[in-house]
Amino acid sequence: QDWDLLKYPVHDAFHAYMKQLCNLYLNTPALYEQDFNQDGFVWLDCKEGNCIYAFLRCGKRQTVLAIFNFADVPCENYTVTLEKFKFAKLIMDSNWEQFGGNILETPKEYKIIQNKLSLNMEQFSGKLFILDKKKEQPESPRNSVDRKDKK
Repeated sequence: QDWDLLKYPVHDAFHAYMKQLCNLYLNTPALYEQDFNQDGFVWLDCKEGNCIYAFLRCGKRQTVLAIFNFADVPCENYTVTLEKFKFAKLIMDSNWEQFGGNILETPKEYKIIQNKLSLNMEQFSGKLFILDKKKEQPESPRNSVDRKDKK
């Protein structure tokens, strides 16, 4: 009988959010692979008095960054330090329209510059990212040969 609640936008948005969160959990090994290993979880930001929390969930081949703002005010230019990573791909934002927020769902890739990721966090929101260590694409051998010929 509770399924009748899905006709209300707030309930339907929360249902979509939970469905997506469960789907991410099932398809993102970093969220469960090392649950019983201390290397599977790393706090990045958990200062007392700060309402923003950031942590890593580390799998064998994948790392997820989770950032949550539990404050009733947005935080602009929130910065977190991420060593060893070059890119952060946004895989879920609690403020996407489908979850009742005001941001269009657009998977976005952020470049991590000098080991820092800076972004805006809306009030009462959370974001999940897949972190990537990839470097710039190496030059193709053909291009390097062409350059030598031009000298």
